[in-house]
Amino acid sequence: MLTGLCYSVTCPIGYTANGNICYHYHKTCYTWDRASEACPTAGGFLYKIADDESYQLIYSIVDGNGGAL
Repeated sequence: MLTGLCYSVTCPIGYTANGNICYHYHKTCYTWDRASEACPTAGGFLYKIADDESYQLIYSIVDGNGGAL
């Protein structure tokens, strides 16, 4: 599960910054519906890949955390 939080200055430890968004990879596997419910509880939102540039960013975050797309 990958969540995004909007921050203007710095990201919390364990998050990856890109522009004004901080991304956090969770190794727990959820269905889309369950992840959509869990992310707001954690203060973020479930990130939806919109284009190839976004895919490359998400791939690098997931791959860097030992996950797979």
